[in-house]
Amino acid sequence: PVDNSLDKMSPVEKRELLARLLAEKAVQQSGQPQHKVSPPDEFPMSAGQQGLWYAFQRDPEATVYNVYLPSRFKSAIDLEALKQTLEQLVQRHTALRTVFGESDSNRQPVQRVQPSLPPEFQVIENPDADDSAVEKIVLAETQRPFDLTRGPLFRVTAIRIAVDDVVVIATTHHIVVDFWSLVLMMDEIRAMYPAIASGSDHSLALPPNNYHEFVRQQSELIDSDRGNQMSNHWARQLSEVPSMIDLVNDFDRPPKFTNRAKTLPIEFTPGAGAKFAHLARKLNVTPNVVLITMVKVLIGRFAGQDRFSIGMPFSGRSQREFEKTVGFFVNLLPITADLSSNPTFEDLVRIVGDKMVDALANESFPFSEIVRQNASTRDPSRHPLFQVMCTIEKSHLVSERGRASFLLGDGRVFDDFAGMRQEGFPVERSTCEHDVEFVFEFDRTDLRGMIIYCRDLFDVDTVQSMATQFVSLADHFLDQPHS
Repeated sequence: PVDNSLDKMSPVEKRELLARLLAEKAVQQSGQPQHKVSPPDEFPMSAGQQGLWYAFQRDPEATVYNVYLPSRFKSAIDLEALKQTLEQLVQRHTALRTVFGESDSNRQPVQRVQPSLPPEFQVIENPDADDSAVEKIVLAETQRPFDLTRGPLFRVTAIRIAVDDVVVIATTHHIVVDFWSLVLMMDEIRAMYPAIASGSDHSLALPPNNYHEFVRQQSELIDSDRGNQMSNHWARQLSEVPSMIDLVNDFDRPPKFTNRAKTLPIEFTPGAGAKFAHLARKLNVTPNVVLITMVKVLIGRFAGQDRFSIGMPFSGRSQREFEKTVGFFVNLLPITADLSSNPTFEDLVRIVGDKMVDALANESFPFSEIVRQNASTRDPSRHPLFQVMCTIEKSHLVSERGRASFLLGDGRVFDDFAGMRQEGFPVERSTCEHDVEFVFEFDRTDLRGMIIYCRDLFDVDTVQSMATQFVSLADHFLDQPHS
């Protein structure tokens, strides 16, 4: 039960849980009493959505915020049943049938839930096509822009190579989903598809569809005393570090960030994940904290800087009522680093652990507000506040653990996805938001990772050196954390 679960937590995990509970209580107390009402057809955008809306207005053809999941089914698949499954999925979740625009009354950004907005679904017959030909089709699908004002913002293309060989690429826009949402969607597809294919009804409960409530709570939090405390926390953190990381570029930085990316895998030794977990238990932190600390050490060495910030995405779902809601909740936060005292790795891990707990306690404050209040000048050639990101993907549902491997270009096989054999279909990531982004996933005893980098700033040899040094650092500090 609960007591046993708490006993198994490390001190940092217990503090993280306490931070989330306190954040949830703070949000509840920041505004008016909650009222359960039917989801409105039109309501304001969240702070994060507004940022993506303004980016769309600046460049409607940009695809940097396209979110996609390519996979390959090596089993016979009923594509008509899949189409019906996706249509029901969209009908269940208001976020997937939402479009965006401005209010007729005050011209403020709003989102409008449509009564019906079926996903775009197409089947391409391409018998006996080789992987390179299929990959071209998949890449073209990932780079097709969405019209946020008209929708639909969810599309699926199935490329049928043979009866038992179908590549499916699902693409949506970040303004309506995050990784947590993708996991929810995959879990529902897993449950609905077999029922629809067999002509029976599924037994899924209705989702909450309460994103409008999240928007309301976020707006009230920003103007509350608790919001002011959170704002001051991030101002203090950022006052201690410069807003730029001076990584040495191989090419002159263009006057405007190009978003053009390439990717490079990080090849960890087998069993690296277990070693991270072992050191984390020894230091009473989570494996994520150990991994983030190593990223900070690597960036400090490459940049020749002691103080800087690294961006990290937080779920933004500190309220349990949003755990089953599809929508754009994720919130980027600047996690500062200070290596000036030359601490041992063990000591640095503990410092980073404390910073992560503090970040969790203040994760509800929108990144757009942090930028507005702390980035006095804006440089279109770089991301504000930080230029390096670190993302550690982990499904909150056990059935979907390892799903991030599809995004990492891994060929992992899911032997039983709705009764079908499913595996990844690796494709090149061609867009980025930051100079460098590290993406990781712990999977059982292993650790997978990749570096997404701006190809107009760095040569592949530089990034390969970065990946090689990161693996060397990991091997060294996992064996000698006191150094």
